[in-house]
Amino acid sequence: MYRLNPIRRRVVRNQVAFVLTASLAVPFLVFEAKLMLRVLDSAFLDSLSVAGATTVLTLVSIASICVFLALWYGVFHLISFLLGKVVLPKGATFLKRLMA
Repeated sequence: MYRLNPIRRRVVRNQVAFVLTASLAVPFLVFEAKLMLRVLDSAFLDSLSVAGATTVLTLVSIASICVFLALWYGVFHLISFLLGKVVLPKGATFLKRLMA
């Protein structure tokens, strides 16, 4: 089995986890955009004053950003942890060259 040194293994694991997490984040961002459009089109905002509508939109934006960052952080560390348990097979020449 081919073993990387601990620092290089952590760097590669974090890079792979970042790419996987970013690819998983795209559907969430699309959902978030659709949610914001629904909030903008709702009759609830029409019944509020300008200040009230601005406050609601600001709170929804802050909440969605917090949820997104929490999910990003959790998924990133989960993927990173799972990748840390993977041992590269001896024939993984592409990864060996990548690490060199």
